[in-house]
Amino acid sequence: MADPLLKDLNEAQRLAVCTIQGPLLVVAGPGSGKTRVVSHRVAYLLRQGVPPGAIVALTFTNKAARELAARVEQLVPGARVWTSTFHRFCAHLLRCYGERIGLPPRWRIYDTEESQRVLKQVLEEHELTSWGCTAAQVAQRISRAKNRLLGPEALSPPRSPLDEVVAQAYPLYQQRMLHCAALDFDDLLFYAVELLASDEKLRRQLDRRFRYLMVDEYQDTNLAQYELLRLLSQEEPNLAATGDPDQSIYGWRGADIRNILEFEQDFPEAQVIRLELNYRSTGRILRVADALIAHNRQRKPKRLIAHKGLGEPVRLFHFEDEQEEAQAVAHWILAQVQRGRKFRDFAVFFRVNALSRELEHALRLRGIPYQLVNAVEFYQRREVKDVLAYLAVLWNPRDEQALLRIINVPPRGIGPRTLQGLQQAARAHQLSLWEAARRAEKLTTLGTTALRRVKEFVQLLDQLLPLAQGPLAPLIREVLQRSGYRRLYDTENEEDQQRLFNIEELITAAERFDQEHPPGSLGIFLEQTTLVNETDRWDPQGDAVTLMTLHSAKGLEFPAVWVLGLEEGLLPHERSSLESDQVEEERRLLFVGITRAQEQLCLSYTSWRHFRGRTWMAEPSRFVDELPPEELEHWSSHHWQEEGFDAWLERYLEGPVCELPDQKPKRRPRRLLQGLTTAAQLAGETSDQNQGPWEVGRVVMHPEYGLGVISQIHGQGDKQRVRVRFFAGEHRTFVAQKAPLKPL
Repeated sequence: MADPLLKDLNEAQRLAVCTIQGPLLVVAGPGSGKTRVVSHRVAYLLRQGVPPGAIVALTFTNKAARELAARVEQLVPGARVWTSTFHRFCAHLLRCYGERIGLPPRWRIYDTEESQRVLKQVLEEHELTSWGCTAAQVAQRISRAKNRLLGPEALSPPRSPLDEVVAQAYPLYQQRMLHCAALDFDDLLFYAVELLASDEKLRRQLDRRFRYLMVDEYQDTNLAQYELLRLLSQEEPNLAATGDPDQSIYGWRGADIRNILEFEQDFPEAQVIRLELNYRSTGRILRVADALIAHNRQRKPKRLIAHKGLGEPVRLFHFEDEQEEAQAVAHWILAQVQRGRKFRDFAVFFRVNALSRELEHALRLRGIPYQLVNAVEFYQRREVKDVLAYLAVLWNPRDEQALLRIINVPPRGIGPRTLQGLQQAARAHQLSLWEAARRAEKLTTLGTTALRRVKEFVQLLDQLLPLAQGPLAPLIREVLQRSGYRRLYDTENEEDQQRLFNIEELITAAERFDQEHPPGSLGIFLEQTTLVNETDRWDPQGDAVTLMTLHSAKGLEFPAVWVLGLEEGLLPHERSSLESDQVEEERRLLFVGITRAQEQLCLSYTSWRHFRGRTWMAEPSRFVDELPPEELEHWSSHHWQEEGFDAWLERYLEGPVCELPDQKPKRRPRRLLQGLTTAAQLAGETSDQNQGPWEVGRVVMHPEYGLGVISQIHGQGDKQRVRVRFFAGEHRTFVAQKAPLKPL
């Protein structure tokens, strides 16, 4: 009798699920049921008698880990299999065994902002800022070194001023971080590998304990992650990696595509299984994706076979500027919703977050609900970080960055001079800032008032410390009450009200945490709030359009997708234009975006784009020429003029931009249909003035605002004023004789 666990799998999927001994590489194309295979493989191992504690499944995002755990629970209820991100897995190992390599018993993970602040302090204290290198540049080099498992002593001899600064700053930075009992994101991987490599007994113990390792998105692993997996799969070499070289898009943060390309060399006994049947996208979408990615050299050949039918053509749009582009996206969504779709069916992807500005404006103008996906931003808000800093000090009083953040928040009269005195005392006596504050009366020359205020702050934390052993939500409420922090924002000001709302949302998150964790788990909560991913706060059930970067879109799918900004300098990004490997990664990024679409796919580029404060003539991305023309439906100005862009879009082009009752309708620029015409066509208004070189309809160039068109002229002589509608969407009025306008 066939195993019901396997009956709904195709042949390749069944083979991947049932291959449980020895190394295994599953090359899984997009939409091929990869998560289904991993979850069924876990269930199959459990059915074969493998204990849950012997299985570890590692992913790159919290969302993927939660989804995998939920699927396993459905297949085998009650099975407690460890599904985790790499960073959380390493954090757990270091919590348990980190003291063996000298880590303090209570440490906190610093986010990027905090760790760069520590680095900046180190650079300033040791007079390393005069070299012209920024803290961000030095941090990037240190991160790259850690991802390559290079400690300060293993750096190559300096060959540039930046190398010299890094060589001096790296060891000082690590010392300061440990003094604060803090680790950065890269330290989690770096120290976990050091732990296993330096303690052979522990390595063997963990290798035998975690007999079955499964890794999702293997193409995104860096050297540290590769080495971690290698160390844990020697005695029990049952490493199963799933991934796709064509979806390797994180080279900029250390991912090494060679890890998956050379898997068979690293594990000669490995079996390789390809999942090529795509259940997500229509045939035409897959043909476009296949033709694009075929231009890459660094890949494992495979086909994308559509389980669905051909579907409708992929649409490629050419717009005049980003305003036209955003308006068209908004109306396309509205038209589809009128035909029965939900707002949540739509996603709009872009290469960089800055491209969302005009799009958000267009959606708001038409009342279209949307969510801009970046969960990390919630935990970077000032009020949220303030509250978390109080918790961090209660968890680890040596946490200098957290202490500096809250010692005068809300204001309690502890100014820069008092802080400087405390820091000098701490450095002179090799103490933490907290210990210096406790002993301020003996160690500093602070005045009576300053000493009293420092003492009151220390007493506040002493009162809160016992509560840190209990549930989290009540602790946060006590912190807000006793510190006076809630009163800080308890005003009628709308911005203050929003900050209070964010604090309440943090309390809600703490209440959910309390339901799942025993009292005294503050350290785990702080870890979770730091190790967040972009999609952690994305609500797929909320009826709103999703806006996100192409990097954030990895692992998701939507019925209808629009990828905008297919222009040189944006996609591929300007930083990658000279390196073939980087261009290949940018091509993979577009491939990922295309293969998120289930039924409808639109791509667009513009002739002009206002971006980062300037307007430039945009050039279509080189990737546009790599798309198969037979699978595309091209839309440009003459198509809209001659054929129409569906009735609803034609009404938009011919009709008012805004139909709000309290605003006079303004006409859309008709250059899109007929080129430059008259001011009546451009602005919906007429003018009986037409003086000198200035005339309505004349194209002009402004050094700050870029290209525009004169829409109105008022007055004469030295009082003459011209109103210009710039292609970036702004309207400006100038005194004609003084304006730096150049007629074209």
